[in-house]
Amino acid sequence: RMSPAEFKDFYMTAMEVTRVSEKYKGIQVETGDLRSMSMMMYFIESLFAVYDVDHNWTFSYQEILSAYPRFKNFARQYAIENATADIKEFNSTKGRVMYSCFGEEDLVRESFVYMLFNGHLPTKKNLAFLPCVPPRRPLIDFSAAKQVDRKNIIKTFKILKDVLGSKP
Repeated sequence: RMSPAEFKDFYMTAMEVTRVSEKYKGIQVETGDLRSMSMMMYFIESLFAVYDVDHNWTFSYQEILSAYPRFKNFARQYAIENATADIKEFNSTKGRVMYSCFGEEDLVRESFVYMLFNGHLPTKKNLAFLPCVPPRRPLIDFSAAKQVDRKNIIKTFKILKDVLGSKP
């Protein structure tokens, strides 16, 4: 359940994601905005219908991994446009020594999952130190991560739109 303040934040973020024209921001809701918003809500609910295996209205780390293929292209594009230097460092000789059992695709996937949980990309300090040295550990530790709910998903869509939607 959302409190009235949480619902207002959710609604305002959803409007920011789906707003067709910034001209009417804060003034009125256009028909195109409503159409986009209803499509986005339908998409989110379809994600829950398919991937919320335990039906608790949130996504666990494993459920997010199951849904990840639907977001893989967005995650890749976001990584290229926002983390090229980090990817180069990950693929450098030093990075290959530290993270030899993980590839670039693992980094992109785990970074996207991290963004869902935390609202921003991970930094180097969020990556495990020498995770490939026995006992092998995950690239990013999600053991203390909370569940991802609709609010987190809307905020992630906003991040993606702010970056990917602003390109001509």
